[in-house]
Amino acid sequence: MKRSRLVLAIASVVLSVTAILGQGGQAEPKIIFKHPSDAPPPPSGGLSREAEYPPTAAGESRERGSFANVVARRISAVTVTWFDPSRFKTEAQAEDLLRQLLNSGNTTTFAFHAWSYGFDSPGIVATVEHVSGQHGRLIVWCPPINLTWAYQDEKGNWWWSMWDSLKAPLPQSVGVGAAPK
Repeated sequence: MKRSRLVLAIASVVLSVTAILGQGGQAEPKIIFKHPSDAPPPPSGGLSREAEYPPTAAGESRERGSFANVVARRISAVTVTWFDPSRFKTEAQAEDLLRQLLNSGNTTTFAFHAWSYGFDSPGIVATVEHVSGQHGRLIVWCPPINLTWAYQDEKGNWWWSMWDSLKAPLPQSVGVGAAPK
């Protein structure tokens, strides 16, 4: 009897460690919704001109890979301060999109404002808590143009990402076809 309990305990530990390592050595970031939410943001999401067009050093204009790789093991929590109720019918739908952005390889990230079209109203605005304890921001713009987002890391640097529609169709949770108010 003691031996079978020991085997079960070891198996449980092995499964837990395997699950953690399968997530890059860190549990999934918590996604929290602020109640009540902030007022709707301006089209730029409240970004300063300097954040929109950061000075780039030589060589920083190259692609940086998927957003999931850029933020891996850096984010402990995301607090959604506002989401567009005309696009996301529930908090679960907004959370699903954020989880896809945080984990998908179907994205492309740059160290500069990588798209040339203007801003539509953001679909999601959030603060980000990093494992270092520093805070940043995440602003997501949804179709009709494209699924794009800006992320401020723990050092204050901005990263610009977009969904690569050539790799995979847009996530269903962005509410493609939903007409913003």
